[in-house]
Amino acid sequence: MLVLCCLLTGCGMQEAKQETTEYYVVLEENLAFDTQSHVQSVAAGADATFLIEPARGYELTGVRGAAAGDVVLHPRADGKVELQVKQVKRHLNLVVDATLQEVTLICELGQEREQRITRLRIHEGINTPRLEEVDAIPGYRLIGWQTRSGESIPCGSRMKPEEDFRLKAILVPEAKGELFSYEASGDGIKITGMRACSNGDFAQVLWENQMLQLLVVPNQIQGRKVLGLASDALVGIHCDGLVLPEGLRQIQQNACKDCSFSKVFCYDRIEQASDHGFDGVEGLKTLYVEAAMAPRYSGTYYDTFPDKLGYIKTLRGQKKLVLFSGSSTRFGYDSQLLQEAFSDRKVVNMGVYAYANAYPELLLLLSAMESGDILLDAPELDATKSQFATSHLLEWQHFAMCEGDYGILAALDYRELDGVFTAFCAYQSRRLAMEARSYDLCAKGFDENGHPVKTSSYNRQGDYILYRPNATDEEPIFGLPVAYTKEALPYETFVKPYNAICRRFLEEGIRVYVTYAPRNRKAISEESTPKNRAKLQEYLESNLEATVISDVEDYLYDGEYFYETDNHLSSEGAILRTKQVIEDLNAQNE
Repeated sequence: MLVLCCLLTGCGMQEAKQETTEYYVVLEENLAFDTQSHVQSVAAGADATFLIEPARGYELTGVRGAAAGDVVLHPRADGKVELQVKQVKRHLNLVVDATLQEVTLICELGQEREQRITRLRIHEGINTPRLEEVDAIPGYRLIGWQTRSGESIPCGSRMKPEEDFRLKAILVPEAKGELFSYEASGDGIKITGMRACSNGDFAQVLWENQMLQLLVVPNQIQGRKVLGLASDALVGIHCDGLVLPEGLRQIQQNACKDCSFSKVFCYDRIEQASDHGFDGVEGLKTLYVEAAMAPRYSGTYYDTFPDKLGYIKTLRGQKKLVLFSGSSTRFGYDSQLLQEAFSDRKVVNMGVYAYANAYPELLLLLSAMESGDILLDAPELDATKSQFATSHLLEWQHFAMCEGDYGILAALDYRELDGVFTAFCAYQSRRLAMEARSYDLCAKGFDENGHPVKTSSYNRQGDYILYRPNATDEEPIFGLPVAYTKEALPYETFVKPYNAICRRFLEEGIRVYVTYAPRNRKAISEESTPKNRAKLQEYLESNLEATVISDVEDYLYDGEYFYETDNHLSSEGAILRTKQVIEDLNAQNE
């Protein structure tokens, strides 16, 4: 297309002497909109019409490159816009102008104090202010924001777009310092114990329309920062929740003893924490992570996760087809084709990263999906340990995926997860070395390798849509021979835990279908013979509680259809794979 644009804008092409009967109309690519085709060929004097979809956060303001009145924008009820070029009489190269929409958050901090913070409207939700973005109020702790509609949103998490972006700070008074004993620790102190609590030691706060009783550990005691919690630091706390200090860096094993509370509010500054720090707590269910620091993963593929999950939530009450697995799903579907084939459903591509445990992601999908929805999973067989949800581990990648909206994590039940603080600290150690970024960055503005792009890299459904050429040869890119045999998937290790999580979807009236991730047919093991692949097919069909809708042979492709890895499809490969999936899904309805 660049060559065509160049020709149309005067790179030396001489106008043909004979009468031209056909003209090209080109829409210059940019981040402001998506369209199926940027180029049209029309007969001389005919109209050209493009159906374009403004990208989230952009407002189309006009079109340059044609005479005034020759181009008209017609907004439609579904949010798309028809761009009509009247009576085309020459080659045209058109530029669509647009502005990024901004919203101003009006933050009420109490005592008639306000702060205003501006955000770009480029995500499915609007990030509330981080702790570091607003002025501190001595003696009080900011644990979130209340919207005009009554929602309670943690700091830096996403709120639903509203007409009135007025937020009220949820402030809770700190407990008195004399409640705690402590010792010196680096440039601050570590709490080592506490006296018995009385009702006067707890703060009362309205959170999620419930009045909570919270113990708020102070940020400072006698002017020294609280940096750690030693073993047996907090004893005999019986309330609704615990609020940890803003600057807390360390939580030792068994930091809490003989306690009962269901919620913990912490800030994203913790660097060292034992997974056994809260073993002495009965009933702990919810972890609220409050954003203090600027995000680091904004604009990366991890950052697609909050927008994808947020999109699902906007579809409440509508039937959905949710595509799941790792990056092979991001690269492997054309959701527009699926949408056209199954017009009664909204399609969402939830693929992000295959080597993070699927279990927490599936729990989050379970909380967002509804009876009548379909989950279409395509486990990647080069990452079976994570793809078949063989453990309950939370991993550092999950925090990276949720950094843009920590509020997502509150939907997870802490009691169902392992390794939460090990994962959080691993995440922290990585991002502390990274450059600070902004919530105003979006993954659609970057390619897979983090380079800025001029046209959206993701559509709203979640597909990676930048053009990807076919490979120049058939050979595997990484040479990793993946086993396509039933012996590689022992029942107790892989099938049993996978069935357990699938069963929870089925119990909620959500159908679970299983297809296969695409794979270069030359990137499988020697043992994966046609005979053994047939045995794998029969084994999965017989033992999975989900419905296997596909044949493994249909998803082993020639190497030319892959891009940069042996399971990331080229643009042409994604279309071929999608057409096969449509055929498989239709067979279920016959």
